[in-house]
Amino acid sequence: MSSVIRTMKTSLACSPAHFSARPRHRQTGSLLIAAVVLIAIIGVLAATLSVLVGGSSHAALAHLRGAQALFIGEAGLEKGARGWIQNAAYPGESNTAFGTGDFTISVFNTDFSGAALPTNQKRIRSVGVARASGGVVAGSRTVETLIQRPAVWTAGNSGVILQWNGATWAASASGTASNLVGIFCSSVTNCWAVGASGTIRRWNGTSWAASVSGTGNTLNEVGCQPVAPFNCFAVGNSGTIRRWDGTSWAASASGTGNDLLGVHCPTTICYAVGQAGTILRYNGAAWAVEASGTTRDLRDVYCTSATACWAVGQRTAPNLLTFVQRTAAWAAALVVAPVYVHMNGVSCLSASDCWAVGAVSGGNYTMLHWNGASWSYQPLAGTVNLLSVSCDSGGTCWTVGNSGRTLRMSVSTWTPVASGVATNLLDVHIPLGAYGGTRIVAWQELMP
Repeated sequence: MSSVIRTMKTSLACSPAHFSARPRHRQTGSLLIAAVVLIAIIGVLAATLSVLVGGSSHAALAHLRGAQALFIGEAGLEKGARGWIQNAAYPGESNTAFGTGDFTISVFNTDFSGAALPTNQKRIRSVGVARASGGVVAGSRTVETLIQRPAVWTAGNSGVILQWNGATWAASASGTASNLVGIFCSSVTNCWAVGASGTIRRWNGTSWAASVSGTGNTLNEVGCQPVAPFNCFAVGNSGTIRRWDGTSWAASASGTGNDLLGVHCPTTICYAVGQAGTILRYNGAAWAVEASGTTRDLRDVYCTSATACWAVGQRTAPNLLTFVQRTAAWAAALVVAPVYVHMNGVSCLSASDCWAVGAVSGGNYTMLHWNGASWSYQPLAGTVNLLSVSCDSGGTCWTVGNSGRTLRMSVSTWTPVASGVATNLLDVHIPLGAYGGTRIVAWQELMP
């Protein structure tokens, strides 16, 4: 019996059937639990990923709408700057459509801190709004800028210099009593005025001071190269040319003894004109005489490129005015007009939009306009000679003349503007970009 019992114990101890059933049930349960947990984890991950993807998409869309609103706001700043440049009383505008939204412009006389601005500066604020379908606001950005209009300058007899600040002409002490015949600014902090007995005055952004010219001859005009604003030329009587190299004025050989009355530099190339049809060209290194096609005195020159210029001057005959045009070469282009006067100044807004001014005739100012094909007489009631004209690509021109006369042209309409002086004004200059652009003083974005 004991052997049987022993045998059964041994059999039970060695039989796998008695010990494998319960562990299999436990393993299956564990696998099921693990699967459930894994499924739950996958579900949570899927839900989290869905939230992340949805949130990322929403954030990306919000970022896009914000960028669109900023772009629209910046467009508003440009529109506001242009509006103020062309009209000193520009009040701003509201809900102006642009692209996928609109902007609202406000104009202020104070800076970011609330301090009063000078009259040639403004703070422009633009609120740009990006809109979704149905006009719903999808994004909004507010930007501001402080802009400054470069002053227009005019100079004349007895050392008079006036500065246009956007609203009025104001006297600027020149520090000399000499007649100032020419004026030119290469920036808001660098201007030159030249005149009798070799007088040269320099503006540094704050005041005028003497600059030694090295000549006693009258200097009639001054101009600087736009690509090298500290490379300037002053031209004058007896063929005098003085060159400023950024440090001092020195002689520059002209090759002529004739009086030089005008100079203009469209690039590194410069042109000077003067008595007896004299025209000189500076090639970046030296001056050389060019044939003009006329023997009449040429009083002014303006070029829209290195090879496209107009020069004007002494009258030729009744109803014929002296204009000389340069394309491939200089050629006389006698202009028919119902006046018999000397032309004194010429300037262009573009190659197809130029103005020329001259002596008074028959109770009218002498003004002619070039439309790209021909010159046309533009009568305007007036009683004094106009001596100089300056235009900017932004659409504005100024002309000045005897007895302190100044007129401003905007949108093809000339309007008299009181100068506050009775002195003859001999030259006027609009600095590059004064009306075609502005100087940005500061910029900021107002965060919500």
